Amino acid sequence: MSRRLLGVLGATAWLALASCSADGAATPDLVGESPSVAPRPADGFDECSLVTPREVAERLGVDAMYVTSRSAMALTDGSLSASCRYFPEDIPGMMGMQLSTVADTDAERFFAPFETFDNVGSLDNLGDRTEVVAYGAVDTPNHFIEIRTLDGDRGLHLFYAYRDGGSGMPEIEGPAAATLLTTAMKRLPDEVTITNGAPQGRCAGIDLDHATEAVGRQLVMARSVESGGDALNCHFGGDGASLDISLVTDPAAAKGRAVAPDQVTHSDLGDGARIVIAEGGALSARINLGDHVLVIDASYGEDSDTVTEPRPAHVELVRAIVDGIGTP
Repeated sequence: MSRRLLGVLGATAWLALASCSADGAATPDLVGESPSVAPRPADGFDECSLVTPREVAERLGVDAMYVTSRSAMALTDGSLSASCRYFPEDIPGMMGMQLSTVADTDAERFFAPFETFDNVGSLDNLGDRTEVVAYGAVDTPNHFIEIRTLDGDRGLHLFYAYRDGGSGMPEIEGPAAATLLTTAMKRLPDEVTITNGAPQGRCAGIDLDHATEAVGRQLVMARSVESGGDALNCHFGGDGASLDISLVTDPAAAKGRAVAPDQVTHSDLGDGARIVIAEGGALSARINLGDHVLVIDASYGEDSDTVTEPRPAHVELVRAIVDGIGTP
């Protein structure tokens, strides 16, 4: 994606406000719990415990927020990461804000993704080191803010996306972001243990042997989120690779993601499917299932540049997922 950094004046003002908020910011006096549809791992660290949906909604000034996805994976640099996604609507798989915890890391590895940006800003009074970037896709109303905070060998990565004049996520102000991160850092255990976890509900019916063949990695880490109306999100990760599956049942969201008749590449899957290799070498599949849409995305870690066209193993993976989840 082409990126342009936001204006220096605007970014500087945002950082100044965030820095003031982070200096001595108190934990919000709110009570909330992770939704029951997003069960926490049986043992170890709960990636959605650092900030609750209610706290996020309060800081963003919206009526409600929902946990729409959990994920965990081993990064290619040797660190472990666990993430929690939030969105104003209860639509599994949707992402407006993601808070990721990285365990057993260091400054060189943790801040390496920011080396591709110009004009990285720093934020005082939060962790041992905090950096922020703000950018937007060229000629679009899309905006993105990323903040990375390192404290010892534990890192927090906040990713936030919003659109000008669009529905969904509101624009986030510096103080709100700083307060959420300060709250999360205070609740972060001194020692973070990210466990593999296990798929739950219909996510447990997916045959991962097909996934191993398709992405070339064993996906040993799993997280699940289910919602009303049979919607769900299943995430599997391992050794830099990942598999993310969402069954979209919300009428408006499903309509927006449905495969148009002229875009179908595999008519024998569901009511028509489109399977392609997206930019960066990731597998992207959309399958029409009546009024619902199954969305599948898979990444290949360091081997992504070797994948240019869908392979038979990719088609079989999609077929196995359709069969494993079933039609609601």
